[in-house]
Amino acid sequence: MQKQTTAASPEIFQAALNPQTQPAPSLCSIEQFCQREPAFTAGGIRHLFFTKGHDLPGVHRFGRKILLDPAAFIEGIKAGHTAVIAGRGAV
Repeated sequence: MQKQTTAASPEIFQAALNPQTQPAPSLCSIEQFCQREPAFTAGGIRHLFFTKGHDLPGVHRFGRKILLDPAAFIEGIKAGHTAVIAGRGAV
């Protein structure tokens, strides 16, 4: 009598064993964002929020926690939402 096994694809096991193949979360904290995008610092982003407010693209509040949607936040930067942060001409 043959033992019947279920056939599972090897990709499922590889995805479970290798976390790098799993998609990145769509929302992340400021620290997580800075680790993913080394051009940004946590202090610089907090200064941006202090001067511009939290009404920037890709910025979401979850209680007191600030979460970023990396793709939308970077697109907002590219669109010029952060061209002037503080100083003369800042609104």
